[in-house]
Amino acid sequence: MARPCQITGQLLLAQTQPGNRFFPDRPNAGTDRFDGKHFVTACVGLHGHALLKSYQLTGDPLFRDYAVAYLTAYANYGYNPKAEKFWGSLRLDGTAETGKRFLDGYEANEPRDHLDMWAPYVCGYQYPIYTAKVYAFAYHLTKNQLFLTTAEHFANLIEREPPTSGCLKESWSEGYAPEYASHGTHADNKYGRVISFSYTCLC
Repeated sequence: MARPCQITGQLLLAQTQPGNRFFPDRPNAGTDRFDGKHFVTACVGLHGHALLKSYQLTGDPLFRDYAVAYLTAYANYGYNPKAEKFWGSLRLDGTAETGKRFLDGYEANEPRDHLDMWAPYVCGYQYPIYTAKVYAFAYHLTKNQLFLTTAEHFANLIEREPPTSGCLKESWSEGYAPEYASHGTHADNKYGRVISFSYTCLC
């Protein structure tokens, strides 16, 4: 299994931008769609975690190096220190896609502006808790101080805006937000993932 994973990693690396290592979430989507020209936290929280687990299981430093490149890119460009929040969608030059989110059409899936930490959807384009966890995991594997700092930024954000603060109201989930979000009910067992993240940070 290691060889197919290496090939996939090499293909994605070939799509990255020189200098920052960003690649489009879906390289085959074309530039008419946002996921064909933007880097989102699915690239870090899901793909980055898979690479680190592959490194842990095989010992092949290639997987680690790919993960480190992508995590470093998002750590350097994805955090907004003024707001103390993370951007949801980055252009391939590293600049954030700001502004209000679309409410309908495929564009409604783009996590514009800051991440919606408690969005009630598991199959979208923003994975904040996965991403928080992967930075803590990456620090344990690499001892890279940047990854610890980024994990701490996520921890501080979760502490300031816990699950009961609700999800973003100006989004496709606006019908859900008034009734349910303030109770902390959301998809993908995010409570459990936050507990797991906290435990990883403490270990």
